[in-house]
Amino acid sequence: MPYDFLKYNFSGDEIKNVLSSSVEFIGEHQIKSGEVHDYQLIAKCNDYTVRISSSTYAEIAGSIHKSSNSGFNYNDFTINDASREIINLTNISGVNPYLVKLTTIEFGVNIIIPWTPDYIVRKLKFHSHRWFTSMTIIGKNAIYDQWKIKVYSKLDQWSRLVSDNVLRFENHYGNDEKITRVTRCGAMNLIDLFNATNIDAFRSDLIN
Repeated sequence: MPYDFLKYNFSGDEIKNVLSSSVEFIGEHQIKSGEVHDYQLIAKCNDYTVRISSSTYAEIAGSIHKSSNSGFNYNDFTINDASREIINLTNISGVNPYLVKLTTIEFGVNIIIPWTPDYIVRKLKFHSHRWFTSMTIIGKNAIYDQWKIKVYSKLDQWSRLVSDNVLRFENHYGNDEKITRVTRCGAMNLIDLFNATNIDAFRSDLIN
């Protein structure tokens, strides 16, 4: 269960494509020119938020796991599942997956443990040289300048749906500079998510 939340931006003709798609925006705009008359244009599409800030900048953000699973992200979510959801998203939005820039990525793993997850969460003190702080009532995170590690209980998050003791470990990469340092491949687009070398880089960074 690797990827979850993603954010990426795009510009140029890709903004015109999303304006011409089936995505319904709040705000006035001219489809043919892509000119936006009422900033910002915002739309909800499954679990994603599509935001157009100007005629030259737009972004899409949301959980690919939740979007593919009717709003839930407690179950297994494979690379193949993620690939199908990216295809679905690009078909709906009309945005070319090669012509975007990823700025936020969440990569993690779910682990079934022999104890209740909240027992582990309560015991967390620090990660490397950063203290863990409460993220929500179900988890904690250790915050660095450009990323954070999140540890939380899926059992408590989805108590009505999950019966196993599922603990989530997740790295949240908050900008493209940190993503580039981890993957060493430069700016990433949506297709780069499925490059085996990049997956291994995210996995190694999570383990370390």
